[in-house]
Amino acid sequence: MSTETTTDRDRAIESTPGMVGWKRGAIGGLVGGLLFGVLLSVSSPGVIHTAIPALYGLGPEAGVIGWTLHMSHAVVLGVAFAAVTDTARLRAQFDTNRGGGLVGLTYGLVLWVILGAVVMPVWLGAVGFAGAPAVPNVDPTSMAGHVAYGVALGVTYAVLSDVSSAEPDAPSPA
Repeated sequence: MSTETTTDRDRAIESTPGMVGWKRGAIGGLVGGLLFGVLLSVSSPGVIHTAIPALYGLGPEAGVIGWTLHMSHAVVLGVAFAAVTDTARLRAQFDTNRGGGLVGLTYGLVLWVILGAVVMPVWLGAVGFAGAPAVPNVDPTSMAGHVAYGVALGVTYAVLSDVSSAEPDAPSPA
C-alpha cells in the first residue's frame, strides 16, 4: 500500500493538456540557456563561438552553430531537470517561485561541478582543442553562468507549474 496521495494540484498539472513536465523543463531550459548565453557572450565570447563548436569537431568562429548547440544543451538539460524534479518530494518545492529558484540553483551548481568543471575540459582535451582548460576548471564565470541557468530554469518551471495548475481542463479535440 502506497502512502503517496494525489493532491488537486497534482491532478491539475497532470491533466492540463500541453503543459506536461518535460515541456515546462524545455521552456525553462530555453530561458536559462538564453540568460547563460548572454552572460557568456559578454564575459567569455570564445566559449560560445569557439569552444562549444569544438566539442563537436567544428572549426573556429562558428558563432551561430555555437549558439544553436548551447541552446540545444540547455533544452536537453531542462528536460532532465523536469525528470529529476518530477517526484512528489521535490514537486512541492515548485509551489513558490523561490522554491523553484532554490532547486534550480542547486541543479545549476551540480551541472557546473560535473559538466563545466570536469566533462567539458576533458572533452575539449580529447578533441585536441588548443584552448582546453585544466581539469578541474574552477572558473567563477562558468559557475555564475550555470547558477544563473539553474535559477532561471527553476523559476520558469515553477511559474509554468502555477500557470498549468490554474488553467481549466480543456476539452479534448474531436
